[in-house]
Amino acid sequence: MKERIKEIQETTGMTQSEFAHHIGLSPAALSSIYGGRTNPTLKTVECIQSKFPNISLSWLINGTGDMFLNAKNLTSDQHQDPQPTLDFDEPQQTPQTTRQKQPKTMAIQTSVKETPINQAENEVKIFNKQKRSITEIRVYFDDLTYESFVPQKK
Repeated sequence: MKERIKEIQETTGMTQSEFAHHIGLSPAALSSIYGGRTNPTLKTVECIQSKFPNISLSWLINGTGDMFLNAKNLTSDQHQDPQPTLDFDEPQQTPQTTRQKQPKTMAIQTSVKETPINQAENEVKIFNKQKRSITEIRVYFDDLTYESFVPQKK
């Protein structure tokens, strides 16, 4: 699998360090994978899949199939015969002269460089905590004794 990860990195044109940061790994972890000292983990595969969703997991994990996902599933609706439609935005056309609309073709990404970079979204979580107050302070001494201090109530 390390050869396939390296192939993805080379396809992107990134340095090893840039690629590691892009997929969310430390450069040392990626270097360890490339050097054969550690094996890629599920986390590594998930990081790559999240940044490059058009990479085939079957190819990445097992080396089977093509590097990029098959586009046949994305365009399966193109095989249906288009239905004649009326375009009401153009009043000069009659039903006899109305052209049939062709289904839109989907753009297929063929390069890792074309994969959009996912920007992290800032998320702020606010927790409503009750106000806490000090109930006791203990000071431990080196002669194995301690003193407790309790604040006076107002």
